[in-house]
Amino acid sequence: LALKYRLLCGSVVVSSPMLYHEWYYSQLQDGVHYVEVDMHWSSAESALQQLRSPELAQAAQAIGESAQSWAQKHLTEDGFDCYWFRLIQLASQRFPAPSLSNDALPLEMAMLASLEPAKVDGGIVPDATAEADVLVAIDALLVIPTRASDSSLVEHARQTWLREGSDTVS
Repeated sequence: LALKYRLLCGSVVVSSPMLYHEWYYSQLQDGVHYVEVDMHWSSAESALQQLRSPELAQAAQAIGESAQSWAQKHLTEDGFDCYWFRLIQLASQRFPAPSLSNDALPLEMAMLASLEPAKVDGGIVPDATAEADVLVAIDALLVIPTRASDSSLVEHARQTWLREGSDTVS
């Protein structure tokens, strides 16, 4: 089960040091949002005994509540959109704009187009993106997870990082 869902439960999360990081891990603090044990989990038993002790019951409850509150505030669709927005901003500052060939298609067309012409009643229906002997080629594909309400995020990407791309990018 992903850490996100564990944090949302409201219980104390006990974890070894995280080897693989998601975008939000750096914002979590040991003793505030979770309890860290050593890599081999040899300290897990004593950590659990301490968390279950009457003296630390309130502290354990506070850690669980703090983690849950933080997750409810930051691990939302809007939180993920904020992360992607910032990532696109940083990418536009550090990476060269993609250069597309004159044959490049807008992403929407490439995703919706058939690589082969459609057949109806035994005949071939003309298709603006493909002909019987030509397959559609995609130079590069950047997929940004979006929702219908994310049009401003996609538009920002088009106006910044993709601004110097081919005029076929839409």
